[in-house]
Amino acid sequence: MHKLVDLLERYMASLLEQSSRPKIHRCNGKRDEHQHCKLGALGMQRQCSFCEVDQIDARSKFFSISELLSMVFEYCLPEDDLPTDNLSVPPRLLTHVCRLWREVAFATPHLWARLDLVCFPGAPCRMVADRHSSILSDWFMRSGNCPTSLVLRYFGSSASDVRNISRILAAHIPHSHRWRDLILTAPMPCLRPILQLLGHATPALETCRITITSASASSERDDLVVDLDNEIAFRLNPITLDLRDCQKLKHASLVTDALTDIICVDLPSSLQTLSLNKFDLLLGPTGPGPNFCCTNLRKLTLRSRTQISLLCQLAQAFPCLEEAFFFNVNRGMDSETVPEDYCASIKFPKLRSLSLRSVSVGGGGSDLHALGLCIRVLDVPVLEHLSLTVSYAILQNTWIPLSELLGRVSSTLSKLTFIGAYFMEIEFLDLLRKVPELESLKMCVRLNDDVLAALKLPNGQPDEENMEQALCPRLKHLDIPLPSPCLADSVIAMILSRCPPSSPINTAQESSSIAKKAIYSQSSLQECRLVLSEPGTVEVIGHHPGIVKCIERGLRLDLRAF
Repeated sequence: MHKLVDLLERYMASLLEQSSRPKIHRCNGKRDEHQHCKLGALGMQRQCSFCEVDQIDARSKFFSISELLSMVFEYCLPEDDLPTDNLSVPPRLLTHVCRLWREVAFATPHLWARLDLVCFPGAPCRMVADRHSSILSDWFMRSGNCPTSLVLRYFGSSASDVRNISRILAAHIPHSHRWRDLILTAPMPCLRPILQLLGHATPALETCRITITSASASSERDDLVVDLDNEIAFRLNPITLDLRDCQKLKHASLVTDALTDIICVDLPSSLQTLSLNKFDLLLGPTGPGPNFCCTNLRKLTLRSRTQISLLCQLAQAFPCLEEAFFFNVNRGMDSETVPEDYCASIKFPKLRSLSLRSVSVGGGGSDLHALGLCIRVLDVPVLEHLSLTVSYAILQNTWIPLSELLGRVSSTLSKLTFIGAYFMEIEFLDLLRKVPELESLKMCVRLNDDVLAALKLPNGQPDEENMEQALCPRLKHLDIPLPSPCLADSVIAMILSRCPPSSPINTAQESSSIAKKAIYSQSSLQECRLVLSEPGTVEVIGHHPGIVKCIERGLRLDLRAF
């Protein structure tokens, strides 16, 4: 900038020298007038340059050593993990170098706004509890008014464990108005005071993940029950949450190791993801009210007993839901006990990804029938990914409701994942005919040569007519985890028909070839995982010249012998 000002001064001096010469010709008058105008403009530019120089000089004032150290210290903190109280890592390390560093570190609130405390592997004793309580108090004091991010993990079940953990958590309860990110793991008696604060006393909370462990205190459990995975567990007393005042809350997750009822009185409109593990969800004491509508919720995970009546409430409360995981959706649900009112359509207008899990209880037939009823009443017009996990599925006509659902969303569905759901060959092919736009498929089915022949693109030619006749012509990812008694020739023919052609484009047929190549690029198989039971099949396929070329062009082929 100083060089620019110097050049401007030299140029203005030359113009002044020219303007001081005597005016000999009349034509020189216009030129002089032009030079005077130019000189005035340069003068203004010179003045602006001086102003910019002054501003640069003002911004270039030297920081004090303390200010520079404070800025440098903030870059010393870990980016991904939260700082700990370890003396060998920042910020505690910065306080043991010299007196200046110690003073600067203690005077920098952002250094103490994040903390990760854990007592591993056992429960905290009284000495550890006193020390951790003191650490929390010190960090809150040094962090000033900064929003805090805390990870506190404590395990224990005895009465003494509960007392010690409660003493630790009591140190940060008075600072609930500063909680921004909160991740807690502790027994239920220790967490009840914190759960009661969520909402009205946590206005800055953005992320909340709480893991509740069961304690041996008899007041915190009702009785012994069989949990969702057929294991004996305690059932904890219900939890009531009113989060309407958490207007900044975006992500909420609650996990427990025992079955628990959770009553959501209200949720903030800012909530984007909600995850409940082993909680029986109740939306309000008597169902969602007229104002219970969380329009920003995009992802919902429920690992609990999901009744059809609850699905109706969820569709009403979360109209913009895009991703849903409903585990144990058929637990305790029988078609004979479902009211007729709930057999109408349950519409999730924006749901794109749906995962359903069914755990068999007893024979499994009634559970699958109830799951089929659940699938039948769902209306998901823009569904793109459907994942289904069941523990018992070998029944005739089991997948008729599923076939109906696929028929309703055939224009949008691009990914199917079926784990534990065993399909016969006829059912497998019938489902594939319902989803012509499918790009990713994982199913438990035993492929035979006839099924592979049906999956083969006709003549391997990428024209529109053949593409319409083929099953799933745009399939890019194929995963069949069950052992299949297929011949090597059938597998090779199917793979080669779905791999991109290796021949170059002919100049004489450029336009038609480009069109075919565009169609074929959409149907190019990119990944194939198969388990083959015929001996020697894997070796024959792996050494085939055409398969080798496909692998060189990018095909990820995973063949395993059974």
